[in-house]
Amino acid sequence: MVLFPGMMAPLQITRESWVELIDDAASKGNRFIGVSAVRDPAVEKPGENDLDRVGCAAYIRMMLKMPDGVRLMLQ
Repeated sequence: MVLFPGMMAPLQITRESWVELIDDAASKGNRFIGVSAVRDPAVEKPGENDLDRVGCAAYIRMMLKMPDGVRLMLQ
């Protein structure tokens, strides 16, 4: 999926470390996150070189915690 500026898109986060990152941002009142594609989804803990260099700032419009992760509506 490609997220373009101004576009609304659903996103499901299942990796525990990313769920914690989203929780941390939301608990501090910051609903803006950076979104970028991971080049190899098999990498458990991606570093700077594992992410695409181009991304998008996204605003969390809605967040729903589920047993298997977090579901977001981003803009």
